Amino acid sequence: MRIAGWHIDGFGVFHDIQVRDVPPGLTVFLGPNEAGKTTLLAFIRQMLFGFPSDTVRERAYPPLRGGRHGGRLVLIGPDGEYVVERSEALGPGALVTLPGGGHGDESDLARLLGGADHRLFQTVFAFSLAELQDFATLDAEGMHDRIFSAGITGAGRSTRAAVSQLHARQEALLGPHGDGRINELRARVDEVEQRLRQARLVAAGYGEALRYEAACAAEVERLGREIEDHRAAQARYRKLEELWPIWYRRRDAAGERERLEPVGTMPERAEARLSELRAAIDAVERQVAEIAAEVDAAEARRQMLAPDDALEAVSEEVVQLYETLPLYRDRLVAVPEVTARLRRAQQALHDHLRDLGAGWDRTRLAGFDRSLPKREEVRAFAEQIEQAEAAVMRAQAVARHAAEQREQAAAALETLRRELEAAPPAPEAAEVERLEAAVRRVRNAVAERASVQARIQAATETLQQVASLRQRAEPSSTAMSPNRVRLGLWGLALALGGLAALVSDSDVSPLLALAAVLAAVGALIAGRRASEPVTLDGTVKETFSEQQQRIQGDLDAYQARLRSIDAAIEADAALLELSTPPDEAAVEAAAERVARMRAAYDERLRRLLDLEAAETRLHDAETASERAEAAVRDAEGERDRAQGVWDEWKRREGVPADLTPRGVLDFFEAIRQGREALRELEAAEREARQLSQFVVAFERRAGEALSAVGLPTDARGLKLATAIEKLRERVERDRELRRELATIEETLGRLHARLAAAQRERDGLRERWAALLAEVGAADEADFYRRLDIARRREELAAVVRECDQRIAEQIGDGPAAARMREELATGAVDRWRRAAEDAGRAMLAATEARDRAIAARREAELARRQLEESTEIADLELERAGLLQEYAEAVRAWRVAGLAAGLIEETLARYERERQPAVLAHASRLFHDITGGQYTQLLQRDRHLVVLDRDGRARALDTLSRGTAEQLYLCIRLGLATEFARRAAALPLVMDDILVNFDPERARVVAEALATVAEQHQVLLFTCHPETAELIREVAPTSGQYLMTRYGGEIRPVPSGLTAG
Repeated sequence: MRIAGWHIDGFGVFHDIQVRDVPPGLTVFLGPNEAGKTTLLAFIRQMLFGFPSDTVRERAYPPLRGGRHGGRLVLIGPDGEYVVERSEALGPGALVTLPGGGHGDESDLARLLGGADHRLFQTVFAFSLAELQDFATLDAEGMHDRIFSAGITGAGRSTRAAVSQLHARQEALLGPHGDGRINELRARVDEVEQRLRQARLVAAGYGEALRYEAACAAEVERLGREIEDHRAAQARYRKLEELWPIWYRRRDAAGERERLEPVGTMPERAEARLSELRAAIDAVERQVAEIAAEVDAAEARRQMLAPDDALEAVSEEVVQLYETLPLYRDRLVAVPEVTARLRRAQQALHDHLRDLGAGWDRTRLAGFDRSLPKREEVRAFAEQIEQAEAAVMRAQAVARHAAEQREQAAAALETLRRELEAAPPAPEAAEVERLEAAVRRVRNAVAERASVQARIQAATETLQQVASLRQRAEPSSTAMSPNRVRLGLWGLALALGGLAALVSDSDVSPLLALAAVLAAVGALIAGRRASEPVTLDGTVKETFSEQQQRIQGDLDAYQARLRSIDAAIEADAALLELSTPPDEAAVEAAAERVARMRAAYDERLRRLLDLEAAETRLHDAETASERAEAAVRDAEGERDRAQGVWDEWKRREGVPADLTPRGVLDFFEAIRQGREALRELEAAEREARQLSQFVVAFERRAGEALSAVGLPTDARGLKLATAIEKLRERVERDRELRRELATIEETLGRLHARLAAAQRERDGLRERWAALLAEVGAADEADFYRRLDIARRREELAAVVRECDQRIAEQIGDGPAAARMREELATGAVDRWRRAAEDAGRAMLAATEARDRAIAARREAELARRQLEESTEIADLELERAGLLQEYAEAVRAWRVAGLAAGLIEETLARYERERQPAVLAHASRLFHDITGGQYTQLLQRDRHLVVLDRDGRARALDTLSRGTAEQLYLCIRLGLATEFARRAAALPLVMDDILVNFDPERARVVAEALATVAEQHQVLLFTCHPETAELIREVAPTSGQYLMTRYGGEIRPVPSGLTAG
């Protein structure tokens, strides 16, 4: 899988940035500080794995220059192109466009990424310099998890945390010191079983205690019933004594009521009704007298009133004339003003017709068409003529500008020709390219020659040391002591092991084999006594000879390679005019000379391109000038045509021929003003006619009204108005008299009706008075009140009887027992009742004391039974024991499950590490060996700690390495993890931000070569702010892609092939 491009809508400093066709393999993005390289790294991460949440300590990079937060990332998978889009509008998920145009989701993206999660991708595949150094801050356990758990997607420290939690769970269930839940439950089970055994021992005496308690309870119940009987008898006699005064009062009230005269039942509210009737009759009598007096007064006033019938006949007309009188006065006042306005309107119309010219009168003025369509026609003519004139002026201006441009282009072309003729000659492009290629070859050959010389020196020293060791290992005699032989062989083995690191990779195995043989021989004789002689066998001697021959052969090959390099350098050195072999300073001087030749060639090429561009601009300017002159002619013709059409329109419409469109609009305005004057004249004429008609009609109607009542009719003007006002006053007085007469008639009607109603009400009240006396049986009012007093006393006594009966019933109730108590009350034997109550009280006291003794005995029996029950709660104890045993079994099962789960997880992790560790560490060791020039040979894990072996075989902890060397090691580990992940899942792109900044030039070149090799399997995107890094990548990988980034996220543009971003 690789990244083919992206579009950043809004992310940090980037806005609307699009990059397409990012090549596979190795690509460099070069930009200054604040160009957005770290931001671009974060964009790629977040497009693949989502924006960080509020709880994650990672920058979200909100847009600083506009746009929606997010964008699109184009990926190339094994089956085609994928587009991953994320933005705030899409929510937390990603919109994934699959090959073929279908839509997918996060699961499709996860499959494309081989199941890698965000932590794995950031740890291994996409990291900055600070994150590369992050390995140095981890402890041993963290380093181990970061390396060997990164390949387990979603695992890592969370898996080991789960194992720790499972072990903690086991210790909580069964502690190492006898604590824990399991031991606690076992102790509780033992305690319950002990209590259960004790309870079963005391269960035998329970039956006898239960029977004794029942007998005591029966005795208490019997004595309780006896006490209740005595209490009931005592209460009965006490109740009779209590009720006797009530009964006595009832008997007296009933006897008095029997002795009173029976007057029958008095009507309800009889006394109040009689009083109300008396008051009502008196009030109605007074009302009848008052109404009769009012009737007499109204009849007298009616006889005094006499209205005028003639005036009544014209009253409505007089009122209307009076209401119109203000208008009549206004019209009289307006007559002079209207006459003057009429004269002014006539003069104004005459003046407007004179201004319009001869032949204009009212008829022609009214019939002239100045409608909105006509005015729009005139405006259209005006716009056409103005546009045509403006077009002519614009065309003329363009023509003048085109002529100026043509002259300027001609002058510029002439200047460039003179400059080109005066410029010094430049070399040919082929010559420059040939010299540049020679410089690159010489540089590479000089570097390779230095490396080969170092190997020749190392091989020569190795041969000398092997010969010296062999000479020391072969004494003059054939038999030696075991100690001496053993020391010599072990020393020779250690020496060969150290020398193996000085030669090439192909030479390591023979030397190590020789060291192993010598070590084995030393081990065979290690157990011999010092007195036993030892003789070197032929195998050891033969091994010495073979290795010397092999090293000599390698030395010969290095020397042959050196001669070949010198021959190649000689040809290029001659081309560059250098001595053989050249030193680095001479090579750099030649490179500067070739660079100056390249600059001269580029300057000559630039001048030729500028000259060609100037000729093109001159041709374009001449063409533009010709087109501008043609446009002037066309514009003038269009202007003349528009003027002819306008002249024809004026003639047809009867408008003066010398008027422009703007003048015609002014003429239309004069027509409008003339029509306004005509309308004012017509309005004045209408007003004068209406005024005259109103005055004549009013005076005619006024004369008729005055004549009808016998008044003079010759008055006009203000005198006529005064006469109408006086006549209206007479009408109002007559109307007031008639209204008063109508009111009197109406009042008399109401008074007669009220008088009749009052008389009827009085008769009805008198009838109700007589009926009430008859209902009571009284002869008159005095007899009524006597009988009322007797009825009230009888009712009072009956109320006393009812009250006594109610109180007795409340005390004793109803039924046979209550009837017997009433019969007992009738006897009045109060002394006997008192003695019987005292006897019942004494008997109740004796029974109470006996019951208290029985209750005490029952309480003792109940206490004994409860003690037996509490000591024999066998069922509860059995239930508690069963529950504890179940909890105990579940705790044991949970302990076993936790132990089994922890063991399985640990075994799985161990197996994963055993399987992955050799491949990851072996790959990282090879890369680290090459980068450090053989200074460090191997990367190992010891007791979950990483160590490196130097060329002397010494193990060094990572914290003893220099900063740059440690960063190189961490890079090698990452590349090993990426290779292992690609083997089992997917080859993901590597995105790195300025990781070479702390490397020296030699190791930086080796790392760059390693990245070029990795780029054959993975896409590698390298961000840097150092032009020398971009130049280095282009040297070791000429086909690598390069992009240039501007400061503040302005743009990202590709660098053409053959050029370098720096």
